[in-house]
Amino acid sequence: MESLQDHSCSICLGVFFNPVNTPCDHTFCQPCIVEVQVYKQQVVCPLCRKSIKDVYSLKIDDEREQLIKNTFPKQYQKRQNDIIQQRLLQKQAIKLTLQYGNTHEIISNPKPSRSNPNIMNSHRWKCFLKVIPSQGVPQDYIEKVEFQLHETFQNPLITCHNAPYEYTTSGWGCFPIPIKIYWKISTGISTPTKLVWDLQFESPLQQKTHEIKINKSESNSDNLQIN
Repeated sequence: MESLQDHSCSICLGVFFNPVNTPCDHTFCQPCIVEVQVYKQQVVCPLCRKSIKDVYSLKIDDEREQLIKNTFPKQYQKRQNDIIQQRLLQKQAIKLTLQYGNTHEIISNPKPSRSNPNIMNSHRWKCFLKVIPSQGVPQDYIEKVEFQLHETFQNPLITCHNAPYEYTTSGWGCFPIPIKIYWKISTGISTPTKLVWDLQFESPLQQKTHEIKINKSESNSDNLQIN
């Protein structure tokens, strides 16, 4: 006898809708695992933490979905209605693309490092985070951005309350830079978004992108200006 628990998604806790199997042989609703992709830089299986390279390439298990439809018709219909409602809300959502990275140039007349006078600060670099211009004014969404520099810096925590969200300095070595983005109340996002950028000196510019979704509702749509 089929058990409902054996056909339930560990993300939404509902019955599977468009079930997909991961390379690590775990099953989730396709909409649920795609939602994880939107909010995270790298997707890992919620159950075993193994990396999932491309959630969009996971194929729907049609045979299992048909079994669920036949065995648990009421639960499946409810889950289907939930997905329809969710997709209606998503039409009102804004997908922001964040760009973050650093620029770099060699300093022709470098000065000694404050933390180690035997080493010259021969690299000028700028770390940054920005919203792609076509998607609106950053201040409509972002309350502040924090860059956490290496502990050897005199002021390692850099806070930017307004765009451009960036910091320029000079140094001699590379290190990871945690970036924390705090969102305005009107976005509905209560938890800061955390990114990490590995500082690099190989080229004049390197950057990554990260997508995040903001749900517009009637209560906050007047507060967000979209160009």
